[in-house]
Amino acid sequence: MLTLPRVETATQQAMYGKYYDAMILLRTAIEGFLRFTMDLIYEFRFQLLDILESLDDDSWKDARKTERALTIGPMCNWLRKMKIAGKPAFNPRKETGDLYKYLEIDRLNRYIHSNVLEVLDHNDGEFDQNDFDEFVKLHRKAIESFIIIWQNLSDKIDYNESPILELGVDFQSEEKFLN
Repeated sequence: MLTLPRVETATQQAMYGKYYDAMILLRTAIEGFLRFTMDLIYEFRFQLLDILESLDDDSWKDARKTERALTIGPMCNWLRKMKIAGKPAFNPRKETGDLYKYLEIDRLNRYIHSNVLEVLDHNDGEFDQNDFDEFVKLHRKAIESFIIIWQNLSDKIDYNESPILELGVDFQSEEKFLN
């Protein structure tokens, strides 16, 4: 209930040329999504017992705390250890996928921790193709990650042959265009 409206508002802000606001909202949406995913894991902990028993400890539950909760980095690491977010989707060239790097959280953190004067200087509502392209790239990565993570979690909770997201009838494969 919090993540999707933040993503929607971030998109609106980017459309209005408010790129700093958009990046801040996108980063908070990602954190909210990860926290909600960790909460889902807790709620389905009995179905996920095989995965959770193989972990070193249960500090992943700290994502649910209201004070001193896990930050984005540790949540990404726990999802990787649980094999919910990792290779191959989030970095196929490396031994383990790194969701934190894939989502470019360090880059998004720079917006979160910006000086207020810097935010005001760069948030004038004028269209900038480079800033817009950067937002679109990070937005795509976030939405793509949400879908992959929830599909992986869904598969671990109750494996089903059909994916949670299916291509509609309007989608045409590249093969049709090549013929």
